[in-house]
Amino acid sequence: MPMTKRSTLETILLVDLDALRRSVVATYLRECGYRVIEATDEDEALTAVTAEDVDVLVTDMMLAAKSGFQLSSEAQAIKPALKVILTRSAERTAKVADELCEDGPLDHPYHPQHLEERIKRLRER
Repeated sequence: MPMTKRSTLETILLVDLDALRRSVVATYLRECGYRVIEATDEDEALTAVTAEDVDVLVTDMMLAAKSGFQLSSEAQAIKPALKVILTRSAERTAKVADELCEDGPLDHPYHPQHLEERIKRLRER
């Protein structure tokens, strides 16, 4: 169970092909007080970035049509201040991840609380 509720509602865009994992993580983040937009693929994610006031993009590195790196780059081209957290289910090059995501990617499976902690660290920067 989340420890605290957010005083200001930040919007998290959660992109994951795995519907069950996406739902569990989204529910957890909502309980923490975040506004969460769920995207099932890259197109939905880019539509959300364009149409919504998104603060943080959380995306798996392995997506259907493109990588999480590509999605992150395209999303940040639309909204340069967008913070990015990459997750991974396979080993990736840390250098590339560090360029897009300050703390590097989270490994799957990850606990939703670790994701919330990462979001808090992003806010402090």
